[in-house]
Amino acid sequence: MSLRIDDHIKSELQKTAKLKNISLSTLVLSAVNEMVESEFDYTLAEMADKRRKDNEPHFDIESLYKEFDV
Repeated sequence: MSLRIDDHIKSELQKTAKLKNISLSTLVLSAVNEMVESEFDYTLAEMADKRRKDNEPHFDIESLYKEFDV
């Protein structure tokens, strides 16, 4: 994957990566993974809430995790 990052932001990210003793690509990949997981969790929570409001059985988030093999 190729990303264009502003030089100032890249410099700040490199400093953060150095402090964490990881590569810049590892830092960026970690951040992207966290965003995707967070969005997935948010989507599942919305689905669970909709099912609860629709009075569907098994409306909790744990059921959705099982449904999506998480």
